[in-house]
Amino acid sequence: MDENADGGVPVNKSPDLELVHVEIFIRHGARTTMNLIPNVESATWDKDKLFVGADEARIEYEVKSLEDGPAPFWTSEARYRTRTLQGGSYPGQLTAKGMMQLYELGERLRKEYVDEKKFLPSEFDPSVIYIRSTNIARTQESARSCLAGMYKDLLNKPKGLFVIHSEDEKKEILYPSNRHCEHLGAHTKWLSKHLDIIPGLSEERKLLQKLLDLEKEEDVNFIHIRDDLFARMSNDLPVPEQLQSKADDVEKWALEVTRAQVMGASEEDKEEVLQVSVGPLMKMISDNLRSVADGKMGAKFHVYACHDSSIIALLSAFDVFDSQWPPFAADLRFEVYKDSEGNHFLKIIYVGKELTPPNLSSPMPLDALLAQISHLAVSAEKYSGLCDVPLKWLQDAGNDSGEQSAGIGV
Repeated sequence: MDENADGGVPVNKSPDLELVHVEIFIRHGARTTMNLIPNVESATWDKDKLFVGADEARIEYEVKSLEDGPAPFWTSEARYRTRTLQGGSYPGQLTAKGMMQLYELGERLRKEYVDEKKFLPSEFDPSVIYIRSTNIARTQESARSCLAGMYKDLLNKPKGLFVIHSEDEKKEILYPSNRHCEHLGAHTKWLSKHLDIIPGLSEERKLLQKLLDLEKEEDVNFIHIRDDLFARMSNDLPVPEQLQSKADDVEKWALEVTRAQVMGASEEDKEEVLQVSVGPLMKMISDNLRSVADGKMGAKFHVYACHDSSIIALLSAFDVFDSQWPPFAADLRFEVYKDSEGNHFLKIIYVGKELTPPNLSSPMPLDALLAQISHLAVSAEKYSGLCDVPLKWLQDAGNDSGEQSAGIGV
């Protein structure tokens, strides 16, 4: 399965509508693995080969806080760099191939928004384009690579012109935080002990347990195995022979586990879990879209560099998830349009395909869409309260959170 996103079904065009704002969420590109498959030989993550090239993507950039102050401490990155993979690389690092995936996405965005739609200026203008990334090297470098593809003139510009905004890990809302939201963490841990509630998963876990010669069924972590497999495949590294025919099955069950982590294991707990997974991010998007409609939004093109878990959670919250793992360099866009009477409409576009939530038709009236997602958009204050109070369904289950977390991929 290819982890590169290069577009899909053409988006419907509405010539009577004027494009006025775009919010785009991009997944980082191909990277080194973050997890190792147990009982198989590790790939060689050669630090002298994997990061060579992609010179056109390596523009100068500066990281600042959301308030334009000094960059927050690299908490997650510091954790990654306590380990070294075979070959000398750190886990979770954007490779040259990953840089080029985002550079090519940037070229496609330039063609669409600069050359064809004339929506963006031909030269980079920081008053028009706002960039935010999670405070992790691979996402910051992905944002850089994407903008390098959009604006080749940035290659020889000073660092201060191109700023990427990042937030401290404890306050980050661009991905589901089971580390800092106590009860999302409790949900994740509970789920890791009760994965048999996902129909068919236990049987597949037993097969992998035998295939990998693991002591216990619980030692099979689909998310970790998928991570190593697809990181290898995306960087042209060998896949363990015994798993060469299992990649699609591993991905299927990793997706089922991740879906249960970020949107609940059933319809009954879906809203509650989504609120602690993606509630503040939904609030940010809702507020941004309302500001556009009210004429109060400054920059008209927002780029957010994030993760697969971010994309899965957002697609789930908007009820347009396609049950496919987001490929490297996937892009999820929210385009706001205005008609001649001042009414605003929204289109959701994911890897080139337009998606429409249930009960709405495209182009979606903005007010109708915002009303449909309002129950999931939670303020920072409400989010803090939700994270401090056990999830209702978890209380009913006795809060048997266990000790091992299946982990939400970041």
